Amino acid sequence: MVEEGEGADNEKGGAVLKPLSKKRVERFKKEQSRRGIVYLSRLPPFFKPNKIRSLLGEVGRIDRVYLRAESEEERSSRLRGGGSRRVNFKEGWVEFYDKRDARRAAVLLNNKAVGGRKRNYYHDDVWSIRYLKGFKWTDLTDEAAADRRTHDIRLRHDISEARKERDEFLDRIDQAQAIKAMESRKASRTESEDKTSVKVVRKFQQNVARRENDEAREGSDEEPEQEILAKIFGKKR
Repeated sequence: MVEEGEGADNEKGGAVLKPLSKKRVERFKKEQSRRGIVYLSRLPPFFKPNKIRSLLGEVGRIDRVYLRAESEEERSSRLRGGGSRRVNFKEGWVEFYDKRDARRAAVLLNNKAVGGRKRNYYHDDVWSIRYLKGFKWTDLTDEAAADRRTHDIRLRHDISEARKERDEFLDRIDQAQAIKAMESRKASRTESEDKTSVKVVRKFQQNVARRENDEAREGSDEEPEQEILAKIFGKKR
């Protein structure tokens, strides 16, 4: 946002203003009522306030110039596309001391080429200018203040939404980590149980083998005893 003019300079000067007399107040109101404002709905690329003042000043005496720059989103998109880093203005308002000059500027220049020398960078650009009947500079400043308030509200909302998304993302990460830890503990328990069951089976197999060996040993011990008895009784006969 850029604002130029006598009124803007006085506001930024920081000087202590003396109370105006009733006569001077009436004179000021009368002067303000004579003024006229034109609206530039489109500006050639990188048009600056001093350039507008120079060109429109040929039609009539100009006081204040207010230009609205492109939004941050538009600027970021333009820079990503390799555009210039210079400030680019999208629309503007120009205040003439005499509303008749403002009307004449709109009639003469609207939809006309900027012109000038053929080598002029803006030679082929076209004016898009309209006279704002009954519009005063205070209306513009009130609108700008409302836009700033709207922008602040939108910015706070965007920040709140971003924080909400961040918190939800962190919650999902915590949940994923908790699930992963739970699955890891479950896998560890399953692996431990599998190892325990394998050991039991091995012990059982060893017991069976030992029992078979004992029975075989007992069987081998019985056979010699029967043979001995048979020999004894056989001899008696």
